[in-house]
Amino acid sequence: MVLGRDITVTSLLDGDLRSLNLSGTLVGCDRGAYAWSRTTCHQILGADPHTDGVIYRCRNNPAELALMLLDRGALDSAALTIAESHDVLTARAPATRSSRSQARSTT
Repeated sequence: MVLGRDITVTSLLDGDLRSLNLSGTLVGCDRGAYAWSRTTCHQILGADPHTDGVIYRCRNNPAELALMLLDRGALDSAALTIAESHDVLTARAPATRSSRSQARSTT
């Protein structure tokens, strides 16, 4: 992704979460806390209508960072182009019971 303009994102990283009196639970919650996490993030983003998104640690790999950009009607599509794209999810047929059994027996 290549941005043709500067963007403003709210940091939901470690120290920044603590300054909001929050913890990593906000971005690393389980299904039971998802509604709370989503509502809290919306409240944080609602505090500044000029914020373009948030940056946070990935729930399943905290060493990686994720960026969520919002389209509030002010994001000019000409300012955001995809320079390169990679398919990170490949469609695979689900394993059948017999193929799972064979995989277990060969390991």
